Amino acid sequence: YCVSGPPLPRNDVVVAINHLGLFVMHEPFKVAASVEYPLIVDIYASRTTREKGQSFTFTTLRGEEFCFISPNAQNLTTLVSTFIEGLRRRSRYAVGLQDYHIQAGEEREPFDFKQGNILILLESEPEGAPKKSEWVKGENERTGRRGIFPLEVVYVVPTLERPGADVRRLIKTMNKKQTMTLPRRKGRVTLA
Repeated sequence: YCVSGPPLPRNDVVVAINHLGLFVMHEPFKVAASVEYPLIVDIYASRTTREKGQSFTFTTLRGEEFCFISPNAQNLTTLVSTFIEGLRRRSRYAVGLQDYHIQAGEEREPFDFKQGNILILLESEPEGAPKKSEWVKGENERTGRRGIFPLEVVYVVPTLERPGADVRRLIKTMNKKQTMTLPRRKGRVTLA
């Protein structure tokens, strides 16, 4: 049962989950709404009133918030979280959350990117990075330059494929307050 979110044809819906994302079905084989994993920012389950049971809520990069009541809310939340965390750990793509610049040093070239730039993640814990911090080496897709940067200035997109233009566009138009609400690091980024 859909409690809140963008308008749907019906409140009594089926939420289908697969390897691409969440699909809200209002009739057999009729998709009322779909949200791919790269667009899901957060998902959580909570208890509602005793009569209604549990709810699960997810928010998107677009600022949409969907809330559903289901006896399987906790299981659905766990399943989707597992997909998202696994994708984020294996992802090779991030998007800049702010403009970033690092000066050239003894052992490094200058490197920069702008908010909304796609970064290809190359190496975790690169040589020359500050110790006891979470830095990665990446390539700015726009400029082709490589450098190191802290994970806190990027959004690691939960996808195995290059993020779509919508992800980049949505992040590029966010203000600082909005980008601060995005998860900085969920799970460990594992680069081979």
